[in-house]
Amino acid sequence: MKYLFIDYGATNIKSCIFSPEENKFSNVRVVRCPVSREIYPRHVLTIKSLSEITEEIIRDAECDAILMSSQMHGFSTFDGKRVSDYISWMDERGEVLRIPDHKSLTGLTPRKGLPVFNIPSINRENKYKNLQILSLPSAILKNIGVFENKVHNTISCGFGTHHIGSQTLNTNISCAIGSNINFSETTSQIEIVGQVLCGNKQTPVFSPVGDLQCAILGSNLQSGHISINLGTGSQVSLISNSINQSTDNRSFFDNNYLNTITHIPSGRAINSYINFMKSLGYKKDFWEIIKNSSVQDILSSTLDISLSIFGGNDGNIGGLREANMTCEKFEMSIIKSYVLQYKKHVEKLDGHSIVLSGGIVKNCPIIADVFRECFDHLVIVNDTKIEETFLGLKELTKRI
Repeated sequence: MKYLFIDYGATNIKSCIFSPEENKFSNVRVVRCPVSREIYPRHVLTIKSLSEITEEIIRDAECDAILMSSQMHGFSTFDGKRVSDYISWMDERGEVLRIPDHKSLTGLTPRKGLPVFNIPSINRENKYKNLQILSLPSAILKNIGVFENKVHNTISCGFGTHHIGSQTLNTNISCAIGSNINFSETTSQIEIVGQVLCGNKQTPVFSPVGDLQCAILGSNLQSGHISINLGTGSQVSLISNSINQSTDNRSFFDNNYLNTITHIPSGRAINSYINFMKSLGYKKDFWEIIKNSSVQDILSSTLDISLSIFGGNDGNIGGLREANMTCEKFEMSIIKSYVLQYKKHVEKLDGHSIVLSGGIVKNCPIIADVFRECFDHLVIVNDTKIEETFLGLKELTKRI
């Protein structure tokens, strides 16, 4: 038995072949995710490009089944004739609606970018009679293969439309976004939800799952471990059997919840500051300078830099003085401010250890040392060479 794993991330689309008999990952591929075809506040990825990348991955794959994980909080639509382009979690066109008890119903803090607020905008723009909402993997399946109209609850929980406990569509929210809007049936099982032509045979596709939950499943978190994922976006999470009113909450596996804080400024925000410096003519490599700095260099920086520059937030730079107005001190302060922002989030979770994962800490290990200096918790780096999402999908093969 061989499985094809595909992970649709915000930056890259990654794939590999996994053989349970050999416990071996092979044929690892990384393809850059298509860039948005529109400008802020819209962020739209062409379903044609995403489908073509997927077809290229599966065309020559020797596998018996396919498992997928995917970025969340985005959607495509199907109007009965065509699958639309993918509106990602970075799209902020929709206004936040006043929906009573929205967070307690869905587990999500109301914010720009959630599908529940972007869907009405799409609906008004196009005046559809009926519109089906699809996750990214569902849209690709419907475009290139067979899709059986089911979505896993680790993805549906990110729409902002479903009840956090039952993962059924909430009636009040359904009325607020439009009576012509339809969603796929939710499931908590890893079951066949579609088929695609892989090589020269029809190959089953099992329930795609949310990439955050999949990565955390793959990281093998222990009780009391707080996960901090440092990637394009960032999330702080703790596996729990109950809902935490101080955090957002997501569906997890085995009837558990993920107490989580999401939309934390991370790689995307840092890159915005890097690009700003480049626009002023600064040519040094930001990450090389950070890697070659000491923890003391970083923590002695005195600028207070807000990385909250998206979602209608106004970032700011405080503590400006003549002595610290250099590009090098600006760079150190970005990293110091980046790490310190997690203090208020970690305090909301009842854990004794921090587990760091994601591309930023893997590519820049000094980040972990800064965390160790700033937090009283035991700080562990999940330094596995295998992608956490691949390890999570590996765990899910045991449930088939």
